[in-house]
Amino acid sequence: MLTFELRAFIRPKIHDRSRVSLSEALTYPGYLDLYSGSRGVAHALSRLGAPWVLTFDWGHSVEENLLDYKLQRLILSLLERKAFVGVGGGPVCSSFSRAIRPAVRSKAHPAGLPSFRQSMESRVAEGNAHSAFIAEVVTVALRLDLPFWVENPRTSYMWDMPEWKSLIDAAPTDPFAVIDYCQLGAPWRKRTRFFVSGCLAGQRLLCQGGHLHQRLSGYSQLHRKSWTKVAEHYPPAVNRLLALHLMSPVLRPGMRRRLDLALCARCSGARIGEAGNPGPAGPVDRVRSLEEVELVTPATARLQARVLGDFEDWLARELTPPARRTLCSCAMAFCTLVRCYGNWLYQHGEPMYKFRHLMAWLQKNRFDLKGHLGMGWDLLTRWERLQPVVHRVPVPFSVFRALMILALQKGWRRWSCVCGLAFYGVARAGEPLRGTRGDLLLPSDTLCELALGAFMAVRSPKTAFRGKGRLQHIAVKDSAFVSFLEKTLGEDDPQTPIYAGSAASFRRRWDVLLQDLDIDKSARLTPGGLRGGGAVFEYQRGLGLQELLCRMRIRHLSTLESYLHEAAAVSVVPGLTPRGRSRVAAASALYPFALEDLRCPIGVPAVSLEFMLEAGYRPVSSSEDSCCLDGQKLCVVACCMMSFLSIGTAAMLHLAPHHVAAGASYVGLDQNAVHGMHQHVKHWAQNSGLDVHLQRAGQWVAGVGHDMHRVGADFADHAGLDQHMQRAGDWAREVHQQLLGQDQILSPYECSTTADIPKWSRAHKEWCCEHQDTACAEASTTASTSPSPQHYVPP
Repeated sequence: MLTFELRAFIRPKIHDRSRVSLSEALTYPGYLDLYSGSRGVAHALSRLGAPWVLTFDWGHSVEENLLDYKLQRLILSLLERKAFVGVGGGPVCSSFSRAIRPAVRSKAHPAGLPSFRQSMESRVAEGNAHSAFIAEVVTVALRLDLPFWVENPRTSYMWDMPEWKSLIDAAPTDPFAVIDYCQLGAPWRKRTRFFVSGCLAGQRLLCQGGHLHQRLSGYSQLHRKSWTKVAEHYPPAVNRLLALHLMSPVLRPGMRRRLDLALCARCSGARIGEAGNPGPAGPVDRVRSLEEVELVTPATARLQARVLGDFEDWLARELTPPARRTLCSCAMAFCTLVRCYGNWLYQHGEPMYKFRHLMAWLQKNRFDLKGHLGMGWDLLTRWERLQPVVHRVPVPFSVFRALMILALQKGWRRWSCVCGLAFYGVARAGEPLRGTRGDLLLPSDTLCELALGAFMAVRSPKTAFRGKGRLQHIAVKDSAFVSFLEKTLGEDDPQTPIYAGSAASFRRRWDVLLQDLDIDKSARLTPGGLRGGGAVFEYQRGLGLQELLCRMRIRHLSTLESYLHEAAAVSVVPGLTPRGRSRVAAASALYPFALEDLRCPIGVPAVSLEFMLEAGYRPVSSSEDSCCLDGQKLCVVACCMMSFLSIGTAAMLHLAPHHVAAGASYVGLDQNAVHGMHQHVKHWAQNSGLDVHLQRAGQWVAGVGHDMHRVGADFADHAGLDQHMQRAGDWAREVHQQLLGQDQILSPYECSTTADIPKWSRAHKEWCCEHQDTACAEASTTASTSPSPQHYVPP
């Protein structure tokens, strides 16, 4: 590095610069400014604290000719050895200009036309060499993950060169920042492209009109040079912007700022382009005094009033009236009492929110205490260190799907709408709970396809007064759930609530469904975890953090990152009981099919769903046999199992292979899965005592074929299985006739009995006794001696 001329280095202009020699400064990495011209960017870097900046430009010295091959290799070698932590440059663009007449380049021939005047040959060759060199520098910077920038006019042919085309195509996002210099204080527009890395990529700062531009053509008498030569130097604001971009990885947090477009456009507010005199204001709810305006919600105000009352009661218990008046008149003494009260709350096991709300109220209403409230906030920080913030447990996707299935089976479609909007919309559960049909924008409302998604307006959001807008929206992109919303809410009036019940009724139903899934309260799954569960689901599915930040309507990325780090790799599912995991898996498997056709889960008697939860979706531990069905396949097999569920266990265990084989043929299951399903059903029925119970309470349906047709029609409407199910019905009639030929003992079912029987069988009994036209009876154990019916063979 010391072989370069001393004047090529730009160093900070500080008073003690003489104490540090250049050789000592070079022990630290610096910055490289190629084609530096007036060295504006280099000086901006030095003012920001760069230890040194090495500059190169032909105009400074002939030894800084960047077309010299040895100099190019030396610069690339230093860059590879990480002597620089940032690099940038604006290569010579004279031959790349579209203003040259006659033209020497074109879109199809950016490296030069096949024939042009000889006087331009050397300039075209030099331009090509500069382009290739700076592209090689950028390639190294990308490999080393160093910040960089390369400048050329927006219409320059350099961006069409092959080496730059490959770099642009390889960039994951738009690599260009486009700036009109008039927006940064220059009298000319000169729209310029910067090929950059990092957060500056993709930025646009374009002229909005309303002023005149200096044309960059002709000769300037004032500057005694052409206008294009005058505009070669970057405006000071551009120099500082590029310097901040190069130093962004090492800047102190306080020096990192977003580009303020309003200030760049010289506007007084963030709404650029809004009229200076927008006209009369709209109607405003007038109050007698601004002091009456509440800055917190009524619920928060009531909470703070209760907390303040508890604090005053504590003062009355601990202090005499004279002592209380004396201590409360001194700000420091009063804040000391507040700190003592915080300690008292902690020692007596009171929640932290009481002390936090007390401090918030004192800060907003007792201005005389402002200089001493630090004592209270310090105590609160200590409390938070011992009792950190605990987020709501996110609802896993599998549990969410299981809850939706059970809710649909019970007919709670509107409850399911609220649950799905909160999960897929990554929203607070109370937002869709308070919504109406008029707040929901479905694809049918805008005559668009389902892939566009659904949107719901949130009119009273929690963050309305925190810079996120008083009217926000929820976006749902899951096509299957959007279709479900169309079927459920599409025909409602705008004033119809999405869910007519209260928040308490929503929570009671939530608790009932968790109990059905055998999920204990210790799992701490609440409706408040739907938002977190949706966020974790979208993150695990690959949604970008910035888009997730927008979907969740959060201002700060650090808030989202801290939450995802805590929740994304943690789930309550591994901690569930084996029975709970099995029930969640079984119900979750039916979710895609349930949203596609709402009739199947709701039309099937409760006995079938309860049976599937108990036995439908668990792997069989065997070296050869396994049964792992997705939702659609499981529903088909379950419909087939429903028929032998009504026969009795003795006959059920005998006929199970044939029923399951028939259902498996519809969906293409292999024989190992069929055998595994049979083994699992047999094992479950024997161990649960179901075989003994069904010998007493089983129902013999006189028309088994008729029931198979009825069940099959519900499913076959959309699956194209009509012909298969008709064949299955005919086959079931043959089975019925064979069983009737076996001297079975049939007796009426005792519908009046109130014996304690399993829940799923109670539902089965109720269904049976409601159908007076159906013969209810129990099958004799001799049914197990029936000859094996012929296997059903699909066409």
